Amino acid sequence: MVRIGNVAQVHPSIADYTLDRQAQREGISTVQAMEAKMMNAQLVGCTCLSVNSHVLFAKRRFDFCIVDEATQITQPIMIGALRCADTFVLVGDHYQLPPLVANAQARKEGMDVSLFRRLAEAHSEASQQLSYQYRMNRDIMLLANRLVYGDKLKCGSFTVASNHLQLEWQQYRNNDQKMTAWPVRVLTNNQGVAFFDTDTMEGKIGESSGAGTHGGGDRRRMENVAEAQVIAGFVELLVLGAVPPTEIAVISPFRSQVTLIQQQLTAIAACRRAGGTEWLHAIEVSTIDKYQGKDKDVILVSFVRCNEEKHVGELLTDWRRINVALTRAKQKLILVGSLSTLSGGSALFHVLYRVIQEQRWGYKLPRDAVEALRRFAISVAITHVEPDPERNLAPEPRRRLKPEANSVKVSILERAPSVRNGDIESLVPSVSTIPVRPRQGSRLPQMKPITRDIFGDR
Repeated sequence: MVRIGNVAQVHPSIADYTLDRQAQREGISTVQAMEAKMMNAQLVGCTCLSVNSHVLFAKRRFDFCIVDEATQITQPIMIGALRCADTFVLVGDHYQLPPLVANAQARKEGMDVSLFRRLAEAHSEASQQLSYQYRMNRDIMLLANRLVYGDKLKCGSFTVASNHLQLEWQQYRNNDQKMTAWPVRVLTNNQGVAFFDTDTMEGKIGESSGAGTHGGGDRRRMENVAEAQVIAGFVELLVLGAVPPTEIAVISPFRSQVTLIQQQLTAIAACRRAGGTEWLHAIEVSTIDKYQGKDKDVILVSFVRCNEEKHVGELLTDWRRINVALTRAKQKLILVGSLSTLSGGSALFHVLYRVIQEQRWGYKLPRDAVEALRRFAISVAITHVEPDPERNLAPEPRRRLKPEANSVKVSILERAPSVRNGDIESLVPSVSTIPVRPRQGSRLPQMKPITRDIFGDR
């Protein structure tokens, strides 16, 4: 196998397969030997663009050309790759974002329609839908199925279906009061999806936009400070809970919000509550469009739009973009946004909230959510117990969770109202004490939080 490309731009797991690394390892020093290496390789990996520029593809023809993420590639670039093989296989999902085409006239003429989509629609007999997926757990997949895929997706195994986020809270000496804090309850439960409504936050800080923005047309100039602070607070708690920073990503439809979230994370890292600043560079913060094709254990989504007019803008009315955002997470999908704005401005979001309410995945943030997250992070950080390699601690005695400690007061969104005459009725929040039903066979170590989620029936 040979991977063509710059070593610095290739994933570390396959860097040794690059031509440069193999040449160094095998002592290849002549042009002829290098050419022989490429011509005899049974498998060659590269980008579609490099096919049109690398000398190898002018001299060699292949039996097969397999193109991944084929729905993101424009037709001219795709054809350049396909011409080098006798048979081609395209892999992709045209229910997600099409190729990015900046020119309006080119889009009008159909440049943003991928060859994958054209062939799938014209020759359905030659296409095959893959039903089994190995990324999302059962909850996240349910959301994607209800919104886009019509219940066609299935989890590839029980391990995939029950792959829930597990925070290593045993690193901290928490008491029962801390265990009932709402951030812990939300992050450590077995729910794969959580939507946090910002409408009830103190002051209800909304979106802000720069000159020339209206209806979300300019994704670079739309931001929401409150959401950025909440997102950053959750990220810090995840890092404190020993979630690998490399498995956390934050995405938003607006580039200015991405910048704002990065600034908030930088400010938190400077406080060094989460053990320094090293984790900051490992966390990816990106636009939804750029994150297509990627995944992480935990994905946090900031929707940004919050206004009395209920304008969600052009970016959030594209169902394919929302589909991308909702299908990046493996274990936990955390959504942050204004319920009143999103549900009132988009029929797609209305369906989204119907599912969230049916599954009881929705939470109203408290008025002081930002400060509460900060206080809780401080309390966790100052009780952090560094591991002692010289001492082996015996396991503490186990006890059943007391019934009175088995409830938490949080705000839950009521069931979605019916849709009449195509109108979306407003959703009214309510506050209630919700019993947290333990999973079958679950136990809680004394004076310690739950360290392992046990999957059970709902």
